[in-house]
Amino acid sequence: MEIRQRFKFIAALLLGLFMTAGAQANTNDHSHHQHMNHNSPVINWTEAPLLTEDKKRARGFKGFTLHGVQAEEVTVYPGNTEESWSVAVKDNAVKVKNRGGMKGGYHWIGTVSEQENLIRSVSSAFYFPNPGPAPRDMLSLQKSALDISPMKLPREHQHFRAGENWDFLVRLNGNPVANIPVIFETENKTRKILKTNQGGVVSIPFPYDFPEESESAEGHDQGHGHARRKKAGFVLTVEQETDNKQFISHFNFHYTTGAFYNKNLALGIGFALFGMITAAPLLRKAKKGGKA
Repeated sequence: MEIRQRFKFIAALLLGLFMTAGAQANTNDHSHHQHMNHNSPVINWTEAPLLTEDKKRARGFKGFTLHGVQAEEVTVYPGNTEESWSVAVKDNAVKVKNRGGMKGGYHWIGTVSEQENLIRSVSSAFYFPNPGPAPRDMLSLQKSALDISPMKLPREHQHFRAGENWDFLVRLNGNPVANIPVIFETENKTRKILKTNQGGVVSIPFPYDFPEESESAEGHDQGHGHARRKKAGFVLTVEQETDNKQFISHFNFHYTTGAFYNKNLALGIGFALFGMITAAPLLRKAKKGGKA
């Protein structure tokens, strides 16, 4: 009886593995999403202004393109915020130079535009590979009148990922703003409206909304023994009116597929079967010992 119960337990584990895979497939429902043309410079997934990092790498520089916002300069803050500096914008583009030494790590980049009673801030974050301070001071600093900032940023070589929740703080003139709507949009066509709690914090659930790979892409990835993690942009928008002025703040960055994206289910089942085969002699010994 003991041996039979053990085999039932192993069978239940295998069944759970199949059910988990099925749940993951159901969660990744992309029937209402469109495939994006990532080679196009036109931002067609949001009306919010963006600061997007250029894909082309340059030694010692980070390039950005401004979309939907006119600005003469952007402001850059290093992780420890001991000093910030301005960089001129030319043809809706800007290049930020790495200052070297211990000036690497996360940086904040943003710009503020004022048109009569409308004050709009657009911001993002980026990473220089050099050693640098933790971004705690940078994130806690109030960088515009109405500010939305992540409570923390992913560590180096990590990301905001689908299936994870990350907290963002909304402040107006340094004070947290409770029960304010926050619009969350992704490049993969997800759009949600959430609200901050009493402490001005909103928890953003990053969705499994990545389009399915084509067969050729899957074959290419499998030929190299791994799946390339997909990346997409997102933007958060918050708005507040006070003192006869309208404040709008945007923060954009990127997120990637989940931690278990494109994992090989057959490999997992193979390991489970291998474990069963390995355990079989031990179970037979236990049976003989029970009869003695």
